[in-house]
Amino acid sequence: MKTSLCILALLFAFAAAPVRAADAIEKSQTVVYINGSKFYVHTVQAGQTLYSLAREYGVSEQVILEYNPEAADGLRTDQTLKIPFQAEAPADSRSERKLRRTFDT
Repeated sequence: MKTSLCILALLFAFAAAPVRAADAIEKSQTVVYINGSKFYVHTVQAGQTLYSLAREYGVSEQVILEYNPEAADGLRTDQTLKIPFQAEAPADSRSERKLRRTFDT
């Protein structure tokens, strides 16, 4: 019984490993301008998905596909993608100021 539980625990540990690897996406440091628009140039690593890239870069999967139609057939390791640059929202954004004003009154 203990052996079965150990084997089962190992199987779960190995099954969860690719999920952790996919979560470890770092934004590319390479930024280029194409026709006046700013893009990240991202090289796909093993285990990365369209969904995980969209989440990391703060854009939708459709936006990534719009600029990289070849990705519709699936991502390949070492494939280069153009991902539109999204500026980080400033800490004191409009909605935050509006919310703060609401609570101050």
